[in-house]
Order: sequence, then structure tokens, then C-alpha cells
Amino acid sequence: MPEPLKILLIDDDVAIRTISMLALERVGGAQVRLAESGARGLELAADGWADVVLLDMNMPCMDGPETARHLRDLPGCEDLPVIVLTAHPNAETLASLIPNAIGAIQKPFDPMTLTDEIHRYLSAAN
Repeated sequence: MPEPLKILLIDDDVAIRTISMLALERVGGAQVRLAESGARGLELAADGWADVVLLDMNMPCMDGPETARHLRDLPGCEDLPVIVLTAHPNAETLASLIPNAIGAIQKPFDPMTLTDEIHRYLSAAN
């Protein structure tokens, strides 16, 4: 049996964090760590646990692009794939501007297919 996917979700919206965690763990069989801010996400990423980061673009204090830049500078996280979470209508274009971004998931997303979308992006990136 393959190892469960380890996902670090960085989003300031408690509802998004809750729905995503439930979907990713219960439907997708993933392991999830949650961060409510870019700064907290960087703390959690520093130990190298995550296989992929789901990153909200619009957060107070440290937004998604700034978080992604700092993430790339963390030892062991230089190549950590990032999937952008955004309500922006041009999500893929936005993702192309983010360091290490391999794709974008537009909000609102379907919780039942969220893990499949992540796996699809990871497969395409490898």
C-alpha cells in the first residue's frame, strides 16, 4: 500500500481549511497539516514533512506569492511543489507567476475531487 500523500494547506479561511482537511483525509486518504497564515505555513514546512503545499493567494500579512518565495528559500523546500488555491478567474495564469507552482485549483472547488486534482498535478509535474 502506498504512503499517504502529505499535504500542507496554508489558508487564512477557517472554512476552507476545515472542508479541505475533511475532504483530503476522509475522501482522499491524505495526511494534512493546516496553517492559518504564511508565517505559520513556513514554520510547518521547515521540517520537510510535506509532499506538496496548497497555498491560498490572498492572505493578510504575508500573501501567497510572498509565502512561496520564502518557502523556496527554506533548506529542503527548494523544490517543494506548490498548488495555488484562488478565487481569481485566471488561476492558471496566476500560478505561473508563483515559484514552484505546478498548478492551480480554483475556489470554490469540489471537495470530493480535491485529492484527485492534486494527484493529477503531481503526476504531470513528474
